[in-house]
Amino acid sequence: MLLCVISTPMIAEAEIDLTRAVVVVPALNRLDEILAVPDVDALLVGPHDLSCSLGVPEQYAHPRFEEAIRTIIAKARARQVGVGVHYSWGIEDELRWVKAGANLIVHSGDITLFADALRADLKRFREEFGDRVVDREEKELIV
Repeated sequence: MLLCVISTPMIAEAEIDLTRAVVVVPALNRLDEILAVPDVDALLVGPHDLSCSLGVPEQYAHPRFEEAIRTIIAKARARQVGVGVHYSWGIEDELRWVKAGANLIVHSGDITLFADALRADLKRFREEFGDRVVDREEKELIV
């Protein structure tokens, strides 16, 4: 199984390093060539690098970014190659890409899940006690 990651800038002039990359704008320009490589099972888009390469850093709803994602999905699926986006910033975008044909979902990551859970817990403390929380000795705690 070969997995191409559309993320790290590692395209050589004459060959494509399948272990690390299918990159950003240069990769988009060579997507048909990349998809023609035998035994590639899936493409995984790194959205940060792609958005930066497109000149719209971390603007994942930007039309230029969305067009690039849809192009990658359409071309990969037309060749029966799996495709997904390593994405942690909202399920709505992921659902939209699955509806467009993406079939590889990398939803979130350990740090994001940890941060989300911690944020929810801290929100609950603030809802229960306000921004000022005190311990049993009436010492103020920072939440």
